[in-house]
Amino acid sequence: MCRVNLHNTFRHHITSASLFLRLGILDIDSYFHNRILRWAGHVARMPMSRAPRQLLTGWVLGIALSTDWLSTDDLGQDVGERAQK
Repeated sequence: MCRVNLHNTFRHHITSASLFLRLGILDIDSYFHNRILRWAGHVARMPMSRAPRQLLTGWVLGIALSTDWLSTDDLGQDVGERAQK
């Protein structure tokens, strides 16, 4: 190990950005998002009959999306009432 720990970085005023630059690595968010995009691309190439593809796209055979419970008139009325309060 390079003896890079919280105590030494604080004592020598080493920022995470400068440390990543010197070591030639990216931050953890970059690696995480890269893995998610790779997985999504893998699933996108799957046939629609596979469960991961159905879950990713929200497609399930025989079930139709119903929005009867949601009325735009009700939403507008609620927003207007909140604005008056």
